[in-house]
Amino acid sequence: MCRFFNPRYSDRCDEPAVEPPRDPERANFCDWFKPAPGAWRGGDDAAAARARLAALFGEAPAGDAQPPPDPQEEARRRLEALFRQDDEKGND
Repeated sequence: MCRFFNPRYSDRCDEPAVEPPRDPERANFCDWFKPAPGAWRGGDDAAAARARLAALFGEAPAGDAQPPPDPQEEARRRLEALFRQDDEKGND
């Protein structure tokens, strides 16, 4: 993804002043790194990706699925259910 990357060189870099990484299998840092134009091309939106996955695995389209519950609403619902159970037990 670097604009100086060149697979023809042994150190794979067009910049002559750069030192090759000590261990290319591990994370390393390069002061010369500059993102190459067009190195990252944004992908499709998440909904389109989910629809393609659903089609691939034979699942219902994403529009038919229920959206995941809101964590705060789910916590509130559980809390209210817990207190309703306690109230019902105390009224017997």
